[in-house]
Amino acid sequence: MVRKNKLYKHHKSKAFFLIRNFSFVFLGLISVGVAVTVPTYIASTKSEQVPLKADYDESQKEDNKVEPEENVEPKEVLHY
Repeated sequence: MVRKNKLYKHHKSKAFFLIRNFSFVFLGLISVGVAVTVPTYIASTKSEQVPLKADYDESQKEDNKVEPEENVEPKEVLHY
């Protein structure tokens, strides 16, 4: 069996195969870009912000703290 050149066998030019291969690569890159950007865009446009557990714990600790009064003297001074 005699092997024929792909260009001769299909009667296509070399530019056709180059453009076809580059188009497959381009479509692959576009699909990866869309797969990354669409979920990122959806997440960034959400109006509801989900609080993190660490932020929630810190806010609970801050709520339980008692603010010291400015005019109260320390206990050491009161003993004398």
